[in-house]
Amino acid sequence: MDKILMRSLVVFLITFSHPSFSQDAINDGKSIADNCREVGKTAQYFMTFRQMGMEYNTMEETLKGATKNVDEYTRGKIIIGDVFEYPIVQGKEEKQQMATHYSEYKAGECLMGYIK
Repeated sequence: MDKILMRSLVVFLITFSHPSFSQDAINDGKSIADNCREVGKTAQYFMTFRQMGMEYNTMEETLKGATKNVDEYTRGKIIIGDVFEYPIVQGKEEKQQMATHYSEYKAGECLMGYIK
């Protein structure tokens, strides 16, 4: 419940932090939230791959096949570099927690980039 409330608050703040409350501002807020959600998903995928023991080159090939534009590819390359700074943990639950935590961290980092 707290996560849902916090996410709603963040989307609300982003949506109305624009100079005007026009429909464009609302659409921008939705696209910002969608963009950061995608960053979080990408981060979770690559952290999961890291925890499964996938090598850097294999992740890079996966990224090349999965991205549609240069921005997505660039963000993915940064995430791939970041996930190799984390250790591989033992246990299925710990691996899932690591991927979820990293996903939330990267999505939050993305949102904070828009708030500045």
